[in-house]
Amino acid sequence: MDLMSEEAMIRARNVRLLRRLLLIVLGLLVFSAGYIWFYARFIRRDEAAATGVHADRGRILANFGKLPDFAFTDCLGRPFTLQSMRDRVWICDFVFTRCAGPCPEMTRKMKELADSFAADSRVRFLTITADPGFDTPERLKAYASQFGADFGRWYWITGDKEATFDLCKKGFIQPIGDAPEGSDQVIHSTRFSIVDPQGWVRSVVDTLTASYNPDPLGAVRHDVALLLDDLESLISRLPAVNATLNGISAMLILFGWAAIRKKNVAVHKRLMLTACATSALFLCSYVVHKYNAGSTKFQGTGAARPIYFTILISHTILAAAIVPLVLVTLRFALKNAIDRHKRIARWTLPLWFYVSITGVVIYWMLYQARFE
Repeated sequence: MDLMSEEAMIRARNVRLLRRLLLIVLGLLVFSAGYIWFYARFIRRDEAAATGVHADRGRILANFGKLPDFAFTDCLGRPFTLQSMRDRVWICDFVFTRCAGPCPEMTRKMKELADSFAADSRVRFLTITADPGFDTPERLKAYASQFGADFGRWYWITGDKEATFDLCKKGFIQPIGDAPEGSDQVIHSTRFSIVDPQGWVRSVVDTLTASYNPDPLGAVRHDVALLLDDLESLISRLPAVNATLNGISAMLILFGWAAIRKKNVAVHKRLMLTACATSALFLCSYVVHKYNAGSTKFQGTGAARPIYFTILISHTILAAAIVPLVLVTLRFALKNAIDRHKRIARWTLPLWFYVSITGVVIYWMLYQARFE
């Protein structure tokens, strides 16, 4: 009778513990949903009011499109790809060296912008030739040198004509066309595009049409400043936070496995419950980041791509499966159904560890690694 009473007490205590854990997870989910609503409803609106744009941030922080992958060469002979644009805010334009029209004025304005952001290492400048058949790297370098371009911060690139036109039309969403018959003057836009660190075109400013915008360079500086503020925001830091939570979960799972191997049930229990709470916190943080920042495209090339997508696909499938597996495993443990708990835990623990550790690997490959 005493043994049955003790088992009943253990079971009741574990049920209470399970309820508390579920309440914590539910609270985290409610907090995440509330944060998403509050951020969209008030913070963005206040930012817009402070900067004079509409609540959806209008033109300034809209997504005009994601730049496609490209592979060009800069005026110093260095390769320049979309990956080269990671982690910086870029001001971009299209000119060509034998231009008899707006290109010199556009380049002078770009130089003025480069000087105004000279102290900010987060801002870079990109000039793409609209006449790649004529503008070799050597010609671009000679032309850029006339304007005092700093080639460490201001990149002048050239590439295949078809790729250049595709990048202009499909990536920057700007007009470009062949020179009329009997002329060498390529048709191109006079707009500056501002690109964020993920390769999204976030703002387009016509720098030469005063009637459209009386202070075009001021508009460019303003839009760049907003993107720089975004770089410092909490949302931009969440991928690193998520990777940290995944790493902590992986370590807790590993230590929990070591504890149960040594028959230390009490330590195992505390470690695994902490791992549950950490993973639940990660899930909430992940949802908040995805809602506000969207998806980030992998920019690696070559052998890195199949490796990354193999890890990503296996991680995604197992991440969807691990949530019910963890809950069922936890339920059996807290109900003191140890045999059933052991049977399912043999699958849950290694899969959970794999999902957590590959979360860290995916973060590293997506945000930190450089694949040139």
